[in-house]
Formats: sequence, structure tokens, C-alpha cells
Amino acid sequence: MPFWKVSPPFNVELCRLLGLGILQEGGMFMSFSHFMYGMGWFFAVVIPFVALGILVSAIRMIPTWIANHRTRLAGVDKVDSMSGDMFEIWLKHQFSKAGYTVKRTPYQGDHGADLILVKQDGTKIAIQAKQLGGRNARVGAKALGEVLRGKKYYNCDEAMMVTNRDYTQPAKDEARKIGIKLMGRKELVTFAMQVKNATNRRR
Repeated sequence: MPFWKVSPPFNVELCRLLGLGILQEGGMFMSFSHFMYGMGWFFAVVIPFVALGILVSAIRMIPTWIANHRTRLAGVDKVDSMSGDMFEIWLKHQFSKAGYTVKRTPYQGDHGADLILVKQDGTKIAIQAKQLGGRNARVGAKALGEVLRGKKYYNCDEAMMVTNRDYTQPAKDEARKIGIKLMGRKELVTFAMQVKNATNRRR
């Protein structure tokens, strides 16, 4: 007797073991082609949703890809592996190219300011540079006291913090209240790109 005409209980067990089909009325076994036809409908519904999910994820990643590309073009990605001393030297060159007169203070005993910038109109700005290695590292509000001390010690008109990462929200709030300018990673990339483009135009 062919296996598809044996008793229904045997067919049920066979279906469970093989996972190839279901029993029709009268104990007849559904063919493999029918099974694949049903699976075709299943994939026709599931695959578009999977593809849509991949597409949405890719679209969400576009801003990150663009930001990373701009960071590399600006040279800020190299800053991430610099020491604090090298970061100060790099910043000095960037501000010099931007048209500022720049004086670097002693690396040790800087009295709270790493660089002193002088604009063409004579405005003096005390700069405190913070090179942070960790991707999620943030400059806290406590560091603002350093640049304020530097501003007073070097008799500057303005104070600014510069970091290759970002700031905590309390630091941003306090800086806004006491008038300290903050240059985070996004602003640093923009600044470095402007300097690079201006330098290329002068060549």
C-alpha cells in the first residue's frame, strides 16, 4: 500500500517528522510542490518586510557616514589618537591659519589656559583644550573653572573650551550662563574644514 494511503495517524506522524505538508480530507498527503507553493506566499510577505527594515537602517546610518567622512577630511579623526600636548600644537596651527595671533602657554603650569588667541581687533581669548580618548567621553562643568581662571590670569576678554568630543549637559548649561564659548566635536570639524578650504583657496 502506498504510504500516502495508510491510516491518517501514520500520515500525521510522518508530517510532524518531515515537516513537508499536512493531511487533506481522507488521509491524502499534501504534495511537496503544494508545500513549496505555500512557502512561496510566506516569503512573498516576509522578504519585503526584511528588505524594508534593512533599507530603513541604511537610511538612518547616512548622517553618521557623512559625519565620519567630514571628520576624516578635516583631519579631526587624527586628533583622537593625539596626546594632550599634540592636540594643543594642532590647535595652535589651526587658529594661526584662521588668522589669529596665537601664543601657547607652558604645558605644565598653564594657569588654566593652553592657548591665548588675539583677534585682529585686539580681542584676547583664553583657550582651554581637552583631548579625550573615549568615544563617549564628555567634558564636565568642573573644567569650566580652569578656563575662567586662565581668562583672569592672562587678562583676556573671552574664554573658550575646545574638545575633540563633547560636553555634559550641565557643562553646556553653565557655560551658557557664564559666557564661556564651547567648541565640541561637531564645531571643531566645521572649523577645521573652513580652515582647510581657506588654505586651499590661497594656494
